[in-house]
Amino acid sequence: MCELLGLSFARPIPADFSIRPFALRATDNADGWGLAWYPDRSVALLKEPLNWQASQITTFLETYSGLLARIYIAHVRHKTTGGEATHADTHPFARELAGR
Repeated sequence: MCELLGLSFARPIPADFSIRPFALRATDNADGWGLAWYPDRSVALLKEPLNWQASQITTFLETYSGLLARIYIAHVRHKTTGGEATHADTHPFARELAGR
């Protein structure tokens, strides 16, 4: 089953504080990962259709304390049907609607 983590803080917090424990969930959810955060009024999003533990990006994110935000959304994916894991099927999704 996929797992989703949403965090909201009163002040900006480094991502490494909150995502390290969640990364352990990737053992059973090895088909993709994603991390979204709001450094300002717009969303920043990174995601890959591979295991969190196999990614060079997540290795960096787990140790970099310069990424600061008040809101984080993290996801690890376990696909249940279909073929290869794809970037398009990896959460979180971002979409613009009416210019927002």
